Order: sequence, then structure tokens, then C-alpha cells
Amino acid sequence: MDGLTLRALVLEWQERLIGSRIEKIHQPSERDILLTLRHRHGTERLLLSAHREFARAHLQTGPRPASPAEPPRFCNQLRRHLESGRLVGVEQDGLDRVLLLTVDSLDDLGDLNRYTLVAELMGKHSNLILCKTGTDGRPREIVDAAVHVPQTVSRVRQVLPGLTFARPPAQNKMSPKNCSAAELAPLLSGEWTGKRNQLALMKTVSGLGPTSAREALWRSRDEQSAQKLCHVLSELAHRVDTLQELQPHVGLDSLGRPTEYAPFPLLSAVATRSAESMSFALEAVHMTAYQSSLENGLARELQQVVRTAKDRLRGKLAKIEELETASAEHERLRMYGELLLAYGYSLEKGATEANLPSFEEDGGLVSIPLDPALTAMENAQRFFRQSAKRKRSIAILAAERASSERDLFYLDNVEEHLLSANPEHLESIREELIAEGFHKRPTQQTPKSKNKSAAKSHKKPSLPQPDSYTSRDGFTLLVGRNNYQNDRLTLRMAKPHDIWMHAKDTAGSHVLIRNDNGTEIPATTLEDAALLAAYFSRARDSSQVAVDYTEARHVWKQNGARPGHVLYDHQHTLFITPHREAVFALLNGRSSDVSEQPN
Repeated sequence: MDGLTLRALVLEWQERLIGSRIEKIHQPSERDILLTLRHRHGTERLLLSAHREFARAHLQTGPRPASPAEPPRFCNQLRRHLESGRLVGVEQDGLDRVLLLTVDSLDDLGDLNRYTLVAELMGKHSNLILCKTGTDGRPREIVDAAVHVPQTVSRVRQVLPGLTFARPPAQNKMSPKNCSAAELAPLLSGEWTGKRNQLALMKTVSGLGPTSAREALWRSRDEQSAQKLCHVLSELAHRVDTLQELQPHVGLDSLGRPTEYAPFPLLSAVATRSAESMSFALEAVHMTAYQSSLENGLARELQQVVRTAKDRLRGKLAKIEELETASAEHERLRMYGELLLAYGYSLEKGATEANLPSFEEDGGLVSIPLDPALTAMENAQRFFRQSAKRKRSIAILAAERASSERDLFYLDNVEEHLLSANPEHLESIREELIAEGFHKRPTQQTPKSKNKSAAKSHKKPSLPQPDSYTSRDGFTLLVGRNNYQNDRLTLRMAKPHDIWMHAKDTAGSHVLIRNDNGTEIPATTLEDAALLAAYFSRARDSSQVAVDYTEARHVWKQNGARPGHVLYDHQHTLFITPHREAVFALLNGRSSDVSEQPN
């Protein structure tokens, strides 16, 4: 997120959010704050994130992230000073990545106080700081901060309650509106649109990030002169400053995934689309980035559990393969025994090897290793026992291989669910792994009670229901977000004529199209459901994903199969590419209530 993008956000919010009442404040994680604002247009949630990699600010349109049961210290301070207050100012500090939200609120005595919530969105140095506002309208005394910065961490600038707020150190960069071609020219060299020139621009001109620097160089590539570049920078800055000409765009990769954003058209992107607002553009990109980051501690823990279990299974399969190779030699061992029975009378006692005529090749000899401590007949019996043992092991090893491969496929499904899990799903995935024997329950989670009956009556928390979405034709689409949900969705909630979907031959979620009346499902609804099945699968980054679908009555489960593993027939196959733009359109229409309706 760069200064030009923040400038565009500030202009949007000055028109839309000023005068809003702060109804609720949540802190989903250590560096994220969610403000619920009510204004003349309705209610919206404003996310401020000081994440080290994905620092940002935007309106949040999807489901509200889960918050800890016990609010963190910083959240309590914000609630105490800002809840029920009015947002009276939205500003930016120059073109720096510093957002200032000014709030008027009443204290316990009914006196009016003014506070400034400072969002410093500067990579690993990002922070959220609550300050009292001075008479000059600027932040003055620090009330609290999401991240405390003592002198042991930074000698330049401390951020602690009670200290006077100090601006981040000035960088003394040129303004993009009136940059100097004479100063820029010596800094530009090599490939015009290359990384070196992009970095030179970012270090010299304020408000620029990687995307805007690359775009400015791209638009001036015909002349490749510092004069032309200054003209392009001035034009882009003017577009941002003039709200009427603001044209937020999202840059897409070859698979249609949002990867970057800017408050102007991105001519340098592989593909692009316009966004309704700058805020929507940020949310689209960071939603994708967050899904792949797995910053949540529980997600990392579960991912490590799955990875370890998969490594153990791969080692087991390698060992099984070795044993299967050895077992395949049972016929050779039996042949050794038969040859010794036929010709053993001619062998001397104490021999270590016998070369006997082959039963299969005329004139050929078979070399047989012998135990010199045994007679020829005893060696023959030893080979017969080894042959019988290895023959019996073939079926056992085949069963072990099939079981291990099923477990590996099951863990592939768990791993895929983890990649797209919301915080509300993680606990249910952990319970699933514990129940299936792949994870141990922490000792502190075991209910401690001297009364055994009280301990037995301890109830597990209710697990989340499958997600519910609505297709373009109004049909309900249900998606299992873990293997237990997949089983519940397919085997308990599905009605005979509901349409069941799954990405073919890969790990992923089960998807169900509700078809209460048994009518023909429109092609657009099939496409929407296939889009979800492809997106919530291991093939989400592929094109032309094969998705099988059939009526739910043609899906069944084998006895003893792991959760989420089913068999089906009478299927048809759709091929679809999970473009993020289409996926997000479905995700943003998510419903929250799902009732369990058994067959």
C-alpha cells in the first residue's frame, strides 16, 4: 500500500465516513482493528491493519473475523475512549502512509474529548496508535498502541503510553506533482521499466510504491526521458487528487487472481479490471494474500501436524514398496526349495552354495545360497517357510498400502482446507485431527474436575456449519470447509435430488446445490457451484479444472473410510477456471444460517 493509494482512500472516506458513529470495536488479531461505523448510508466495517507484510486500511465487506473471547488491552482502550464517538476527520500526513482518524467522544462525566487514531501503514514498522488530540488538531499524548516500541527496540522513536507522539522520521522526497527532471535523470539507468528504476523512483518520489512506480515508467517508456516521466507522475497524482477522475483498478494475473491495485488504470498489468472503489480494490487483493499467508498460530500448528503425518506416511509407503519387492520373490524361494528336494542328495554337507539344473531352462543352472549348518532338506524347508511367509505378506502389504494411501489423501484434504480456513474453522479441523488420531489434545484442554459425572457432561463447543452461498439463479450452494463438514453435508444434509460436486481426482471441498423441487438445475448455477468446488480445492490455481457432479443419491461411503472420502457414480464433468473475480462475487454474497435437513 503506497501513499497515492492512501490518498485515494482518504478522499473517498472524507465524503462517505465523516460524521459516522463508532458503534463497536473489535480486535481480531494483535495488529488488526475493526471499527463498526454507522452513517447515513448504513453500517460498514473499517479494517485498520498494522500487519508486517499486509499493512492496509479498507472497508471490510465479507464475514466479520472471529475475535478472542477476552479483548486485548489495546482493544479495551479503544472501546473506552472511542466507542459511541463521532468520526470528525479523515486525513493523511502528506503523501506518507500515515492515516489519521479524528474522533469526538464523551467521557464518563459527559465532557467532550477529541482523540486521533493513527494508522502507520509502513511495512514491518506499521503500528496503530491512539492519541489525545492537541489544540492544533494534531496527535499529542499517546494513550496506547497496538505495538509498544521501547528504547531498547528503537532509539530514534519510542511509542509508549504517556509519551508525546512524534511523527515517523521525514524522508525528504520529491512530490510527484512537481518533481525535478534534472534530479531524476541521473538516477535512471538500465532497462527503463526494470526493477532498478522502480526502486530509484520509490526512494526519490513520495507516495510511490512498486505498482505506481512501475506504471509511471511504463507510461513514459516511449520517450524514456526524465521530463516525460515527471509529466506522467504529475498526471497520476492529479488523477488521485481529483475525486471526479478517480478510477480505482485491480491488476490480475494470468489466472484472474487480484495481485495489485492502484487509484488509476493499470496499463502495465497482465490484465486489469475497474473497481467500485479504492477500498474494494484493496480488499480483493488482500483477501487472496491473507488466505495464503497462514499467519494464525493455530493454522501453523495444524499445518505442521499434517506435514509431519504426511512425511511419516510417505516413509511407510517407501518401506511397503521395499517389502512388496521382496515378497514378489516368493516363487523364486519356492523354486529353490523344490530344486533342493529334487537334487539335494548330491550335495555335500557344509556347502555354502549349490548350482542345480533349472526346471525351466534346458541345460541351465540355478545358483542357490545355502546355510552350511543345515542339511539340503533343512535348507529346502527353510526356503519353503520363507516363500509361504512372503506370499502371505502380499495381501497384508496391499491392505497396508491402500490404507496409507487413503490416509495420505485424507491429509491432503485437511491441508487444502487449512489453506482456505477462516479462524472459525480452525478449531473444528483440530478436533477432527484429534479424533482421527493424527494430533494430540493439549493437556490444558482436558476438563479438570473431581466430579467425574461433571467431567463427562462437559460438552464440546458447537462446530461451524458448512458455508452457504447463493447462485446467480437464486439456488442455495453449500460448501464443506473440513472433512467432517463434507461428510455431514453429503451423507446427512443432502436430499436425493440435490446436486453433489467435487473437483475430480484432487483434494477439496464437497459442494451441494439444494434442489428441493427436483427441477432441472440451470447451467449458470452449475457453473457457480463448480466454481466453488474448483476454488476450494488443491486445483484452485489451475485452469480448466475438472469438476464431477451427480445427484446426491448416487454418492455413498465405504465402511471404515476416513472422513470426507466417498464414492460416486452416474457423474458428469464440467471444466472451469476459478477466476478470482467470479469467486469473490459469490463469496461476498455469503449467507450465515444453514439448517441441517437429513434425508
